[in-house]
Amino acid sequence: MPNGEPDEDFIARHQFSSGSAFVDGAVRSIAIQADGRILIAGDFTNIRTPVKQGGLWITAVRRGIARLYPDGSFDETFDAKIDSVHNGTPRVYGISLQADGKILLHGEFVTFNGSNRRGAARLTNYSATQNLTYEDGIIRWVRGGSAPETQNVLFEQQSVHTDFKWEPVDTDGMATREAATANWTKAAAIPPGSLIRASARIAVGQANASTSIVSSTIGYMMPELSLMRDDPPSAIIHNSTTSFPTTGVGSPMDAAFTLQNIGQGEMTPVDVEISGANASEFSVLIPPAAPIAAGGSAVMEIRFNPTSPGAKSAVVTVNTNDPFLPAFKFNVTGTAITALEYFRLTHFNTTANTGDAADDKDPDGDGLTNFFEFVAGMNPTDRTSTFTCRVDKSGTYPKAIFGPCLNNRTYEVWSSTSLNGDWAPAVGSTTAIGTQRTFTDSDASGTKRFYRVKIIRP
Repeated sequence: MPNGEPDEDFIARHQFSSGSAFVDGAVRSIAIQADGRILIAGDFTNIRTPVKQGGLWITAVRRGIARLYPDGSFDETFDAKIDSVHNGTPRVYGISLQADGKILLHGEFVTFNGSNRRGAARLTNYSATQNLTYEDGIIRWVRGGSAPETQNVLFEQQSVHTDFKWEPVDTDGMATREAATANWTKAAAIPPGSLIRASARIAVGQANASTSIVSSTIGYMMPELSLMRDDPPSAIIHNSTTSFPTTGVGSPMDAAFTLQNIGQGEMTPVDVEISGANASEFSVLIPPAAPIAAGGSAVMEIRFNPTSPGAKSAVVTVNTNDPFLPAFKFNVTGTAITALEYFRLTHFNTTANTGDAADDKDPDGDGLTNFFEFVAGMNPTDRTSTFTCRVDKSGTYPKAIFGPCLNNRTYEVWSSTSLNGDWAPAVGSTTAIGTQRTFTDSDASGTKRFYRVKIIRP
């Protein structure tokens, strides 16, 4: 009461009919939850219940710690089941509430509910709730459940456009307690692109002689990065790993990603870096366009282009002005096999040089071996996919006509007059129409020649 008299609404002040206290020992420490429930700890073994029998209050066993409702009545749902080490009575010297509502104890005790916890323990509790908001010029920190009761609440702000220094809002930053709640508020003008932090002290420890700090931070008009891989559709989280399909040396694989700004402020810049063991074998094929407006998105493509067989990995870092995660990192991995193994895997679902996939086999019956079709870039399971070469002798100079020719192959025309090992590069000019090429031998007028095409793949 204001004048120091006992609060008649607080049940714990009442005594047993026998004259004994509400608990049968000393209370050494108290912790108050945001919802008003009270944790008491000390040297006691029994606590009075709300039930009478034969005119006397019934007691319940609660060794060293108990919980009360806001009016001081016994909360029978809470029972830590402590076993003692001191003359049958446990001694709990200090009690502290974590930000998540879990309960820390220290004292003289042996076990909790049969589990060995000598001298210190942490107990579960029901949920703690808290929510920091800034709306219509008002900062509001709503606290409830088993969250610890707070005092000396300070609101601070930090702009990502300055030196990231925390400063009290509105000069002093001290918040005001809402009547009949555990909530705190303050009117303040916060510029867009700022972090807002609420900090408070809570009473902890032996005889509540110490304090600790709890805090919560939000962003006001801040960008926030969310990253998705397009195929297969999947969310990419910070420090996670995404893999490329197995590919062959010289056969790049591309993966598309969508960057989304799910925050309220513009995201800029957006820079992508690749580092790690095999960084040179991964590259940013399409960088994301910046700025990304609030609610907007941008596309990014990463290429895996292995230069040697084996397992490969790198780290992709997306640097933005997201204040909570300015360097978003994820791992990329891939396995590379030789180009010939990848050819077999693509067409025969095996990397082994056996069966229809063997180098010297011709499973489609087009007269070309698998190895030749690998070099020429043909499909070994489709007889219409074939490389042809013919000679046109109708003009002054003979012409070797061959194809189809691919952009990533090199083609050389060689000639011989006898087929007796005198093959040499032919002299002439080449023209192209579509995928067909025509080589005109300017050194073979009136001379018998044999031609062959040498195909060089990367």
